Amino acid sequence: MIKRTLAPLFAIVTLLGGLASTRLIRRFVVEGESMLQAYAPGDRLVVERFSLLRRPPRVGEVVVVRQAHGGGRLDLKRVFAGPGASVEVLYAPMTLGSDEWFVVGDNLDHSSDSRQHGPVSTADIVGRVWFRY
Repeated sequence: MIKRTLAPLFAIVTLLGGLASTRLIRRFVVEGESMLQAYAPGDRLVVERFSLLRRPPRVGEVVVVRQAHGGGRLDLKRVFAGPGASVEVLYAPMTLGSDEWFVVGDNLDHSSDSRQHGPVSTADIVGRVWFRY
């Protein structure tokens, strides 16, 4: 009876371990205040990449992006607009290209994001936040 109850748990742990080893699931710790109130410094996140293989991010989702301006630094941001959308930055309209995403931090006063550095490409989206623990 014990073997039966542990078998599904073992299978899940093995599957998650396999996904983690292929970089489809990664763990991150939030640094900085750009995503306050949703995510605070020190929050631990599990970020998954496998759903990005099936569909692009949606507006409103929280993603980890590689910021070109920060030497490849990873940042936690919310998707504000996707490919083809028009956004207004400092009263100047901008239309995103077919592979561009406009991402911002929830705490706008303390976030360095697409408003200052421009959109990020799909290739710079590392993964989607799956859950916090």
